[in-house]
Amino acid sequence: SADIQNRIAGSSAEKKVANYISDRFTTLLYKPYLGKYIHPFTIDKKNNLSADSYIQIYDDNLEVGVAVIVPPFSGTGSFNAQALPAMPEPDNVWFIKFSAVGEELNNKFGNGVEKLYRSAKEAIDKGAEAVIFLNDQGPSHDFTNSFTDNKTILKKPVFILNNAAYKKNIVQDAKGKEWVNVQYDFAKTRRTLEGQNVVGYWVNQVPHTVVIGTRYDKLPGKNANNAGVAALLEIAQRINSARLKNYNYVLIAFSGTADERMGAEAIIKSLGLTSETVSCMINIEDIGALNTNKELYISGTGTSPNWETVLGSLNKNFRTQKLVSAEIGGSNQRSFYSKDIPVLNFFTTRKSEQLSLNEKGIADIATSIGDMLLEIDKQPKFSFTKTKELARFKKNDYKLHLGSGLEYAHVGSGVLIDQVAPNSAADFSSMQAGDVLIRIDEFDIRTVE
Repeated sequence: SADIQNRIAGSSAEKKVANYISDRFTTLLYKPYLGKYIHPFTIDKKNNLSADSYIQIYDDNLEVGVAVIVPPFSGTGSFNAQALPAMPEPDNVWFIKFSAVGEELNNKFGNGVEKLYRSAKEAIDKGAEAVIFLNDQGPSHDFTNSFTDNKTILKKPVFILNNAAYKKNIVQDAKGKEWVNVQYDFAKTRRTLEGQNVVGYWVNQVPHTVVIGTRYDKLPGKNANNAGVAALLEIAQRINSARLKNYNYVLIAFSGTADERMGAEAIIKSLGLTSETVSCMINIEDIGALNTNKELYISGTGTSPNWETVLGSLNKNFRTQKLVSAEIGGSNQRSFYSKDIPVLNFFTTRKSEQLSLNEKGIADIATSIGDMLLEIDKQPKFSFTKTKELARFKKNDYKLHLGSGLEYAHVGSGVLIDQVAPNSAADFSSMQAGDVLIRIDEFDIRTVE
């Protein structure tokens, strides 16, 4: 239902879904790990508003961490004003659109935070009482509270209005009006939230364990992964009915993915999951957009030579796109890979306008992963292989952009297009998510670099 789709760590929606998953584990006869199904963990939320702080636009309270993000370089204060979006005035709130600052502000390979900081500082130096950045670029450009750059705190408040709030509170509510009513009173504080991982344990009293997980929290610009949750529960049923016995099986629904994978990091530590005890980890990302070509992406295939021996069902039933690296995407398999545990990550590519789930595709993928587990259960403990580290471009200041996101690595020549920004050069060239770019004019494209 709609009330649980925007679930983030610490929210009431997260708790509701966590209880549902734990009830399903109970029904499927999974044991509670260390005596409990729900494993809470602490998220340190830096630079958030204090409990009595608020931000309003037209008397609409904006939810901090979802609708509005307060970056760590923001100042504090209180104000009540009518601001004119199209005409910045001294001693008033200034509105600045993402499109006026630069493309790809929240692209992890870019320098968007630096651009926002410089733009905010310039506005404040010119007399802005506060700066509100407006994400007019789409939900995939939304920010979270995860900031890695340490900047000097500015003298005035800075807010980042995410795309849904921009469309509602600025485009819709301010339609036909000259002024936007803005009111805020806040101080920053360091506070904590409690997230919840859900764990089911199929106990065979053997030395080694297979971990299967999926996130159930929402990521910026992405969904809450109902497809992954459905697949996890279907796989839990398959393990039950098949009575797999050569490994223990730990099934995890992760929260805290959006907060630098704090949920995965916490569960690895609290459950004592190590490379000595865990044979492998299988992560299920959004598998709800299987296309007519039945293209299924599998990253991490290079983390163990054992993977190729168990992928038969998947190779037979899907057009598998195997990606050697384990560092693709920001999901929870990366935390296990960093502990020298072999990992696989399953996902499909989703066009931005594609909202519905391919239910048959989800069921087929879950069935084939279940077949793979039958093969894994016959194998000795997997060996680990470290894959080549992906390139990082955070220090680069690109002046030109195609408007395509190159988030995913690709085996062989070319780069895999992850997303295409509307009205960009990539969009006008009919590029789509899932395309592999192999040449620009006479220049061959061999790697992301």
